Amino acid sequence: MFDLPSWYGFSNAFFYREVVLIPVAVVFFYYLWMRLVRTVFREEASGEGGPRTISIEEAYLDAIVNEEMASDIDEGQEEQEEYSDGEGEEKKEK
Repeated sequence: MFDLPSWYGFSNAFFYREVVLIPVAVVFFYYLWMRLVRTVFREEASGEGGPRTISIEEAYLDAIVNEEMASDIDEGQEEQEEYSDGEGEEKKEK
């Protein structure tokens, strides 16, 4: 009465493999991911690689220097715009 349509064409062995292979694949990829994460954290802790950590003072000074450099670049672009006539050619000073 509740027989599946005959056109599906899957055998019981196929479903068994799916039921077994999907959890095995999940466990395998979980193992690989955890091993990768453990290796990266171990390298960072030993100082062999990975991003360098900085103190709050260093980060603050770095931000100030970057802001000053960006404002200098912006000022240079504004000066160039003042001396241009709108078509990209510089005006000659008299």
